[in-house]
Amino acid sequence: MHQKCVTEIPLKPWPALLNHIQRGCVIYMFEVKKNSKQPLTEQIYNQISDSIESNLLVAGTKLPSVRALSNKLGVSTYTISSVYESLVAQNKIEAKKGCGYFILPNRSCTSSHDNYPKDPLVEIDLYSHQISSGYLPPEWLKAAVPSTVTGRIIRSALTISKPASPQGSPNLLELIAIHLHHYQIYSSSSHIILTNGATHAISLILSMLIKDEGTIIVEQPSYHLFRMLTKTNKGINVQIITRDIDGPNLQELEQVAGTHQPKVLLTQTLLHNPTGGNTSPANCCRILALAKKYNFYIIEDDILGGVASPNTVRLANLDGFERVFYVNGFSKVLSPALRLGYIVSPKCFVEPLLNEKISSVLSCSHIEETIVTYVLESGRFNRHLEQLRLRIMKERAKAKDWLMNAGLRISDKNFYGLFLWVELPNRIDMEKLIIDAKENDFFLLSGDIFSNSGIKNNYLRLNVTHCNSFEFKSYLFKYLAR
Repeated sequence: MHQKCVTEIPLKPWPALLNHIQRGCVIYMFEVKKNSKQPLTEQIYNQISDSIESNLLVAGTKLPSVRALSNKLGVSTYTISSVYESLVAQNKIEAKKGCGYFILPNRSCTSSHDNYPKDPLVEIDLYSHQISSGYLPPEWLKAAVPSTVTGRIIRSALTISKPASPQGSPNLLELIAIHLHHYQIYSSSSHIILTNGATHAISLILSMLIKDEGTIIVEQPSYHLFRMLTKTNKGINVQIITRDIDGPNLQELEQVAGTHQPKVLLTQTLLHNPTGGNTSPANCCRILALAKKYNFYIIEDDILGGVASPNTVRLANLDGFERVFYVNGFSKVLSPALRLGYIVSPKCFVEPLLNEKISSVLSCSHIEETIVTYVLESGRFNRHLEQLRLRIMKERAKAKDWLMNAGLRISDKNFYGLFLWVELPNRIDMEKLIIDAKENDFFLLSGDIFSNSGIKNNYLRLNVTHCNSFEFKSYLFKYLAR
């Protein structure tokens, strides 16, 4: 005889559930398929979770005991305990000592986008979906880390009973140093420090170089999170110079350097975000000459450089790591879930940077380090980058063609890169376009987001891998024709 469970009957039960409720026990709601490839714990978890989300199980309903449900389903008590523990951890059910497990209120009924913070830089992360996002389509990244080996890699990483090295796995550091040879960047692995992404890398460098106060130079426009990084230290004085089609404006750079004695220039040499342009080799040489003359350092953010044209010139190629901190990472080209970046530092700054990292996060994730190590060791990383480069180049050509046919202006001459910096006609009200697009499920980023001076502009940043859809093209053509 099955153990009876006291239940609270849902207010508006579905007809299919009446039989379960009339029999007086939630236990009859669940079943498992033992010949399925889906693990038993996953089957049971999904059934309970789905029932909660769809309000088939309402707040206060008591679930069967671990033993009762295991007997009914013919599975071990360990399986049911694991499911219940996961549901408790996800705040879907609660365990009351001596009483059992009970359903908690469905959070999906009370959550709303209206409750999200309204800071525009936060909203970028919430709404920069697809058309203006900074990420590649998920299906483009699947082959880089095959699902058939992911489980084995993670299990292997979890067997290590000690944290990752503060500097990073020696094996991975060596693999990164070897990989950088493809960019003609030559540095010892001892000069490389792993970080929790490129943004974290830049934050560490700024924190180390500007302890109390100092001046940094940023480009206009530039990556929006650079503003967030500068806000963390109130002693930072931010000076802005114009980003031209072939790099930072050198006349402005020398003027600011001579007047303000900056400590750092923050720049992206290749595939600049948001303009998509490259700094010319000639300008790279002049920037390094100015850095030496006015005694400032350079942070070179190369997060998208892996899909740039082969054999292009970077500041790190020319400098020999005297004044350049080279920053890169894997989230853009492997997976946004892999928050693993790295710094290649001048030798004299390796130890101070390591101290900054230890005082903030101690070390990176050993699991993420293990996954990236596998990708680099397997030899698939360079092939993967080449495939991405070609696919992005094709999508970029398509996007430029139809956008210019729509009467929009694109200033860069680059064949590579994820972003297009698109100038709208003066008659188009940017704010109205953003609102209208959002109502049609197209989330756009206006160029104002990338302005460090607060000056408004009439530009959009578009991701070439997402903006070629028939739906978006049709929408934009119709909007521009109004």
